[in-house]
Amino acid sequence: HTHPNPHMRPLCIARYAFGYQRTLDHLRAWQLILPSAVKEGVVSLSMRGPRHVGTRLFVHENLPQLKYHNPHVSFSVTRHHDSVSSLKFTLENGSCQSIDTTGLVPRDIKARVTAHFQQTPEQASSNG
Repeated sequence: HTHPNPHMRPLCIARYAFGYQRTLDHLRAWQLILPSAVKEGVVSLSMRGPRHVGTRLFVHENLPQLKYHNPHVSFSVTRHHDSVSSLKFTLENGSCQSIDTTGLVPRDIKARVTAHFQQTPEQASSNG
């Protein structure tokens, strides 16, 4: 079977499928399912100084993973020039739980978020 225009090659589907599969593999890599009580997640991202590079990388690499596995949570990023970066989670009862991410690398931010949500609800609310 020849293409109607000899100067046009057929689209190479395999090349695009590889990129698609790689994206899905990345999104599925960190499978943290947040409790159903979590309704909102806000990354407060300082744009000033090297102590916030880890949070910036987390937003780029790992926030999409959290979004993928937690469609019930509304995520957003606020950028500012303060000295602190953090993740703040709002629960359906209106309470907030915050995790300081200043000076952390993405791997450590992931570990803190995972540990925070693997606690019992009583422990998590006393740390918030």
